[in-house]
Amino acid sequence: MTLHTFISKLNWRQVLIHFIGAWLIAHSFPLLAKLYDMKSYESLGIIAGTDVAKKKELFENGPYINIFYYFYYTEATWIIGLLVSFIISLVIAKRHKWFWVNSLIVFILLFVLKRWNISGWSFLKYIFLAPGEIFRSNMLLLLTNGLILLGLGFFVFYYKRFNDFIDGRKIAIDANAHR
Repeated sequence: MTLHTFISKLNWRQVLIHFIGAWLIAHSFPLLAKLYDMKSYESLGIIAGTDVAKKKELFENGPYINIFYYFYYTEATWIIGLLVSFIISLVIAKRHKWFWVNSLIVFILLFVLKRWNISGWSFLKYIFLAPGEIFRSNMLLLLTNGLILLGLGFFVFYYKRFNDFIDGRKIAIDANAHR
């Protein structure tokens, strides 16, 4: 494959749409993973109000050593969400006969942005975590927000109009729908 052929197969539309879908799915996994250990999640409120020296003591000697592991493993699920979205992107690309490198670009781009902590989550989380705020229960809050992000991610990947946009087809508006 020549360089010209390789470049001509790159599809910025697929990268854009699959980036959004993968971003949503990858950020849903840590929220849903926190449901595994609700006791540690709820203990975080106690730790948040203590000073740094006390936090260190709680983590090293106290019952809160589990919270270190809790943070580590729940945040590690982000990469699992990214891998799941990468596989979904590859399956969709194969089904539509799109170039698989576009999916790889999305994976690498999201991984690098997360590694440098510039994925945009620190700004957009206030929007995406707002729906769960209507519940008083932490479990319902995490479940609602995680499922909404996961659902939006799947929607972005599988919505027919988005896939038509990636193919470069014009999005036809049904004339009868507006009557």
